[in-house]
Amino acid sequence: IIRANPFYKARISAPALSTFIGQVGLASIDGGNVTTGNLNTTGATLLVASVASYTATAEPTITDSRGNTWIPLTKQENLTGVVRCQLYYCYSPLTDASHSFSLSGASSYPTIIVMAFNSTTGSYNAENGNIGTSPTSTGSITTAGSNEIVISALASNNCSGLTGITSGFTYYDIANVFGA
Repeated sequence: IIRANPFYKARISAPALSTFIGQVGLASIDGGNVTTGNLNTTGATLLVASVASYTATAEPTITDSRGNTWIPLTKQENLTGVVRCQLYYCYSPLTDASHSFSLSGASSYPTIIVMAFNSTTGSYNAENGNIGTSPTSTGSITTAGSNEIVISALASNNCSGLTGITSGFTYYDIANVFGA
């Protein structure tokens, strides 16, 4: 998850039992472009990226070292016009042992966290978001069946006092934005 104030949640159907492979992330501290370290994505069948950035500039563009095509979900921006958060996914990606991910978009203070899963087949099937000056919930998503992956992300221009996402989520990462 990104905790970098819009909340965001998406549900991805995965009929086969999915396994979390790993994650990698990076936040820009100077406002410029970012490229993560390497993640071994060998065997991954699903990649999910959570991207946060500053709204007063152009949205960052996501690319990866394997040239995959990323499908964007609905962009969420807070009411004060400071922070945006967006999830992207890629089914059946090209993978390797030293896979890196980049965001470009000058001065947008981009932050990215990418998670890799294997044994995942299926499709994206739902999303929900909540924007505001300080939202406390994403709203609900009801799974359509078993073996679904639910991803939740939070982007904020003030991370103080945030303690994590609850309600049964497994916690993977925090990446502070704006050099926080």
